[in-house]
Amino acid sequence: MEYDLKAMDLEIKTIEERAKRLKELGRGFEAVEKNADAILTFVYLLKKNVSDIIE
Repeated sequence: MEYDLKAMDLEIKTIEERAKRLKELGRGFEAVEKNADAILTFVYLLKKNVSDIIE
């Protein structure tokens, strides 16, 4: 099975950008900040598993 790693990488980067923006917008709102951090943790894992293969 073939995977479109470049498309996956683009989606991961988009999720990362959006999670960072959400964290900025929710500054001071603890639930939003914590959930954005959780999303960024999963993004980090995705980057290690997908994005690093491309580089």
